[in-house]
Amino acid sequence: MLKAMKKIINVLVIANSVFIVGVLAGGAGLYFYAKNPTNQAKAKAYLTNQITKLIPVPEIPKVPTSTGNVLPF
Repeated sequence: MLKAMKKIINVLVIANSVFIVGVLAGGAGLYFYAKNPTNQAKAKAYLTNQITKLIPVPEIPKVPTSTGNVLPF
C-alpha cells in the first residue's frame, strides 16, 4: 500500500512539474510576443477597429442653402 501511495505522489509531482514548466514557457512566450513592436501595432489596430465599431456616430444634419428672414424684435 505504501508503494502505491508513493507512485501516486510521484505521478502527481511529475504532472505538477510539467504543468508549471508549461505555464512558465507560455508566459515567457506571451511576454516576448507582446513586446514585439509589430505585434503591438497589430493589436492596437485591431482594438481601435473593434472599439470604433462600438461607438455610435450621430448623423450630421445638412447645412441649409438659404436662411429665412430676420426676426423682428
